Amino acid sequence: MGIDLGLIDFATLSDDSEPIPAPKFYRKGQRKLRAAQKTVSRRKKGSNRKQKAQNKLARVHLKIGRQRRDFLHKLTTGLVHAFDGLCIEDLPISGLVRTKLAKSFSDAAMGEFRRQLTYKCQWNRKHLVPIDRFFSFVEDVQSVRCAQP
Repeated sequence: MGIDLGLIDFATLSDDSEPIPAPKFYRKGQRKLRAAQKTVSRRKKGSNRKQKAQNKLARVHLKIGRQRRDFLHKLTTGLVHAFDGLCIEDLPISGLVRTKLAKSFSDAAMGEFRRQLTYKCQWNRKHLVPIDRFFSFVEDVQSVRCAQP
């Protein structure tokens, strides 16, 4: 089963099933983050109210991280149990995070997705094959068709 990762559709599977939309937890929680950060910045340094505001800000960050982790665990577990072999794009995540789409790539957590797929495939004795990002699947299929008598 081939998995194509993206920002609009988080994962598109090669079995012509519906693509899995990107949940965008950070983007959805930005309003709460902005309000909590504004509250922290307006509090007097060293006060109890500033400490409480910082704790609230930390809880908002924690919730966003836990939502993302929960989504990734459920998705990777489902993929590993459903298929015996998985092929995934070998994307340069560190390079993509340095572009103007950095916030979106960080929100998608593609590196964490690959890490989880890797260890879950090892645990369940399934195959995970990283495919080069420049690999053209369409050209190879056409060459095989031409070679067949």
